[in-house]
Amino acid sequence: MLSLIEDWRVDETIASSDHNTLTFSIRLIKANGMNIQRTTRLYGTKKANWTQFCEKLDQLIEERAINTDKVKNVMNIRELDSLAEGYTTVVQKTCEDTLAKKMSKEKLTLPWMSDELHRLKKKVLTKKRRIRCAAPVRRKKVIKEYLKEKEKYEIEAKAAQTESWKGFCTRQDKEGVWEGIYRVIGRTAKRQEDLPLEKDGKMFDLRDSARILTEAFYPDDSMEGDSTHHKHIREEADRVNVESRDEHRDPPFTMVELRNVVKSFNPKKAPGADGLTADICSHTIFRNPEFFLALVNKCLELAHFPPI
Repeated sequence: MLSLIEDWRVDETIASSDHNTLTFSIRLIKANGMNIQRTTRLYGTKKANWTQFCEKLDQLIEERAINTDKVKNVMNIRELDSLAEGYTTVVQKTCEDTLAKKMSKEKLTLPWMSDELHRLKKKVLTKKRRIRCAAPVRRKKVIKEYLKEKEKYEIEAKAAQTESWKGFCTRQDKEGVWEGIYRVIGRTAKRQEDLPLEKDGKMFDLRDSARILTEAFYPDDSMEGDSTHHKHIREEADRVNVESRDEHRDPPFTMVELRNVVKSFNPKKAPGADGLTADICSHTIFRNPEFFLALVNKCLELAHFPPI
């Protein structure tokens, strides 16, 4: 019962008792929450036609001449980034053409919308349609009537929004005022990518932001202040490096490693901004694993992985 009580407040105008009088409302219907879609999933893959997906992928890859030979001809980082970007674009285009977009089935309601505002809105739309059908001699008058009704609706809607927000901010229930406000702020926008850092009023790009975070969490390895134990570990590490140091020739990835990694993809993990889920990536890679293996080995060879 307590969860149904809202709008409680002290009413000092009631003087029939020696105690302060509390007034409150009891919510008899289920409240409509603000269920804002925050998922990064763009495509529905549950009923996907993967045969059609692979055929479209093959077609687009052939049109753009994206193959293993093209990977072998990559000589620098710029060419590698261009090839990876083109490959990603092909996959996204394939998804757009063959996979269904995820749509939210729930219709959200505006807490400030009333029957009177619905009536005014319907009247505005009616007068707007009349402009298209009006004769030239009456067009000016019809437009004037439409603008008048539109202005009236906007004023009423603005007043209703303000009053609704004031009521929300002053409402007292099991959820505190600031908790409710933070909940609304957190649920009225889609989930965004990580924003660049701001330090001392200066905005940094993604590369500088990564550098600042690296310096903060992984500072330079200074020998000053090393204990005896740390000095011993450092000497052992240097001895290993002297015996076998070949930084520029890491062993290439193998097909077995690639297949094991792809099979380990978690289908429940949310995709990034591109909307490419684990199953989309799996079908894309397994369609031509030789090309993808050559691509990641070229990244290893040039010591550069394209930015996400």
